[in-house]
Amino acid sequence: MYLRMKNLNFSQLKPISSLPRNYSELSNDVQGGNDIVFLKRSTPYVVLIDFNRWEKLVDLEREQDEMKALADIEKSESEFASGESKMLSSLADI
Repeated sequence: MYLRMKNLNFSQLKPISSLPRNYSELSNDVQGGNDIVFLKRSTPYVVLIDFNRWEKLVDLEREQDEMKALADIEKSESEFASGESKMLSSLADI
């Protein structure tokens, strides 16, 4: 966790208590392209990011999940074709 924090600028770190007081200023910073990491007891707690960036991250995560699922299916089909696994007709076959 702290290894990733090394890539942050000090200006990106804010105490969580600053969120309600400075929301307008902070949201303007985020709209300007700066992600903000809020700390609670000196530990990363939540991140404020631009909505478009969030959408891209969600899409990227979905694509990665789909790629992993397709790879798992391909591996399963390969194992079945090579005889490493078999098709069960019921749970009793386990």
